[in-house]
Amino acid sequence: MDNVTLKILIIEDDVLAANSLETMLNDFGHNATYTLESSIDRIEPIIGEKSPDIILMDINLTSNISGIDLATAITEKKQIPIIYLSSHSDKEIINKAKKTNPYGYLLKTADDESIITTITMAYAKSEHDRIIIENEKRYAKKVRELNCYYGLSQIIEESSDSLSYILEKTAELIPVSLGLPAGTSVEISLKEYFYRYKTNMPGFSSINTPITINNSEIGNIGIFIDSDVFQIGDDKKIIESIALRIGQNSERIFAKNELKNLERELLIISEHERQRIGHDLHDSLGQLITGMSFLIKQIQLRTERNEFNNSLQLEELADLARGAAVQCREIARGLTPAVIANEGFIASLEQLASSIYDIFNVNCQITIKGTVITEENFVATQVFYIIKEAINNSIKHGKAENIDINISEIKGDVFIKITDDGTGLGKEDMDNPGMGLKIMKYRADLINAQFVSGNNEQKGFSIDIFLPVKKFST
Repeated sequence: MDNVTLKILIIEDDVLAANSLETMLNDFGHNATYTLESSIDRIEPIIGEKSPDIILMDINLTSNISGIDLATAITEKKQIPIIYLSSHSDKEIINKAKKTNPYGYLLKTADDESIITTITMAYAKSEHDRIIIENEKRYAKKVRELNCYYGLSQIIEESSDSLSYILEKTAELIPVSLGLPAGTSVEISLKEYFYRYKTNMPGFSSINTPITINNSEIGNIGIFIDSDVFQIGDDKKIIESIALRIGQNSERIFAKNELKNLERELLIISEHERQRIGHDLHDSLGQLITGMSFLIKQIQLRTERNEFNNSLQLEELADLARGAAVQCREIARGLTPAVIANEGFIASLEQLASSIYDIFNVNCQITIKGTVITEENFVATQVFYIIKEAINNSIKHGKAENIDINISEIKGDVFIKITDDGTGLGKEDMDNPGMGLKIMKYRADLINAQFVSGNNEQKGFSIDIFLPVKKFST
């Protein structure tokens, strides 16, 4: 410490005393300067320019302000150690000076060694105090940080996955846990959710922190502070951590809600499918069985009357039985993917295309490029049902007359493109896709395939499916 060169500012209105003290301090290896100014407005620029490590302050300045008052004004804005200089040791003045917590008190008659020792000890104490203050700030920041994170964890735990609750309670938590000034407003927006804590929006200072999911901004935390002095500083990192946690939990909640919606839609689809099967059984197979029952009753009555020439009725009965068998196979094809495993993916598609033409009179063209090899029936089954659903959507919603299915293999990867010449989707349907598109996307996700859909430039609708290498089999 003895070898440290200190920048020392002497505030003294006696030019001879100031010059003598400056010379002595410089002789001891310090960098000392003096000023005769004694008003705070003129002292502040000097302090800003000199950046002193320590100030020697004459208590008895001849201006309107005393050295004690000037020292008080300085330390309110700058943490600079101050040593008082006085010509006498008046008890009343000393008691007044003590209230300002000075780092020393020197008589102007003190010898050089005493002055140097007092300055050295004062600087050492100021460094010790500075470290304590920095540690206190750091620990206080840690406490605020822990309080904030603990509070946020409690909010998330108690939220029952309600984003409205999380945003509301987080907005209330931030100013309290970070010790922000009274009047601070917090505003959190996330997609369609919005919450503001305190309605006044002061304009002194503000900070905005984005909330992101997968690097995409979905919301923002805005903090508006009713103070032109207070600065958030390092607490900005805490706000960023809060935004990150909100983003992560939002992603989890969105995924959970999406899964719930998907499960609900799957149940609806299952119910629709059950009803369709019931209608199929009633309208087709049921009518055939009813006809068979009627013919059998006729044959029974003719037999009871000893009329044994029933060849015509038996032929009709055989036709009905064959029709019933065909209907059973058609219904079974809709219920089980076994046909894909037994007949192959391409053969199943060709059979599907043929039945589409027979039933709806819609041309369904299949084009294959490359060698599409089948190894995994689950993947092929999901792709088959995606294509089948796409065809149904094209006919039912798009009123398409022609559907093209192009399947190509490039270096083991499989590309599938389904296009039609129908009406496509309206803007509202594009913004809120129906069940069919969601189920197709869900099936694509199951097999790690990329799924893209949209209207064609001219007319119709397209679906693109990309399957990575070795993920597809026929």
